[in-house]
Amino acid sequence: MNKPLPTDAIDLERQPEPETNHIDGEDLAQIWQVLELDEQTAMRDRAIVAVLSYGLRASEVSALNVEHWNGKMLKVQRSKGQTVSEVPLSRKAQQHLEAYLEWRRQQGGVFEPGMDSPMFLAQDPKSAGKQLGYQGLTPDGEETRRDCGGGRDSSSPISAYVWYGGDPERG
Repeated sequence: MNKPLPTDAIDLERQPEPETNHIDGEDLAQIWQVLELDEQTAMRDRAIVAVLSYGLRASEVSALNVEHWNGKMLKVQRSKGQTVSEVPLSRKAQQHLEAYLEWRRQQGGVFEPGMDSPMFLAQDPKSAGKQLGYQGLTPDGEETRRDCGGGRDSSSPISAYVWYGGDPERG
């Protein structure tokens, strides 16, 4: 039998959840404009922003595998609460994700999307074909700066999107 722990008697004050800093429509429009440029990572970045717009955390997006996508919904292992959620995507978001997966099929090799392969891959020469990790989706992420060809102070549209907390209107 489990004995109660001494700490069970301590009542902790409940702290409110911090508010998310949602990016405004004008800034989101600028992010989508940048993503229209024919850059090396634009296809992937559009798919990532489309998925992030559904309220997923960067850690949840970086943990996605191809097998978590069924053509309409993503199965997401939630980082808080240890639950799995099915997230239906809009047609536009589906198109961005499918276009990225098709691009990967065309590239072949390390980019070939097997069922157990990560959904989003790094594309810089040093890490090409490896899972784009959490650091690649955050403002200080080395992978994002390398993929964008930027230096220490550069960031991508993805990291700006993650930094500001996403779009409630699901761009």
